Amino acid sequence: MTTRTDPSPDSLVFRGHANSYSGYGQHSTAFCQQVEKAGIPVRWEAIDRADSLIPLDPWVASRIVTSPAGGPRLQSSPPQLPLAPGDVILTMREATRIGATMVANLNRARGVIVPCDEVARWFRESGVTAPIAVVPLGYDAEVFVPGAP
Repeated sequence: MTTRTDPSPDSLVFRGHANSYSGYGQHSTAFCQQVEKAGIPVRWEAIDRADSLIPLDPWVASRIVTSPAGGPRLQSSPPQLPLAPGDVILTMREATRIGATMVANLNRARGVIVPCDEVARWFRESGVTAPIAVVPLGYDAEVFVPGAP
């Protein structure tokens, strides 16, 4: 599998898990595919890359870069992972309280994206002062069918 250097400034630098088995890995793939459908090319900076047991999605593999250009990135991860100042983080963490390390990481962000109003409130109550935006994750009705086996 080849990684590349892509200096294109017109694309989204996405920092996320590059795997085909975790919730963050699967969500990141679906999210970035929608970003590209909207006309914005994606360059993927892998937080981690786990493809020794389960092959990496070829779509993801073709977008991994080794040296993304500078500028803010959109990171999809739990809030305890390191975050560069000026980046935006998309996190699915759901907890009524988060610890001081997570708060400090999130407060370095240019912005925090969470899936619902409750998480935004819990983060603020925990001490997050970075701007928080609520963006529901949604679901694919072709994949999720309530009550299906």
